[in-house]
Amino acid sequence: MRDRHTSVPEHFDWASGNRGASTAALVVQSLITLRRGAREVEIDASIINTASDHRLRALFPTDVATHTYMADTPFDAVERAIQLREDNHLYRELEMETKPQQSWTAVM
Repeated sequence: MRDRHTSVPEHFDWASGNRGASTAALVVQSLITLRRGAREVEIDASIINTASDHRLRALFPTDVATHTYMADTPFDAVERAIQLREDNHLYRELEMETKPQQSWTAVM
């Protein structure tokens, strides 16, 4: 288990339109497992984000040549495109980069 501590802006200052001057602790705990004979690496990451109105994205480079990934949803596992469509800007409802998921994502 490895802990990484850093600080992030505690809040967004809506009056000035900037990040607030104060910071909050951000702790990322990672447990990385490589099992003998396995074709995958298991990463169990826990993130403690105490900032009031900031979100955190985690990116894990894979070097896998693919255009889709799998993620769980409340009642299914779905396959999604990694990149937004090139003509996304033409749609009335723009597709978002972030998508809901419950607990896991797989890139194959």
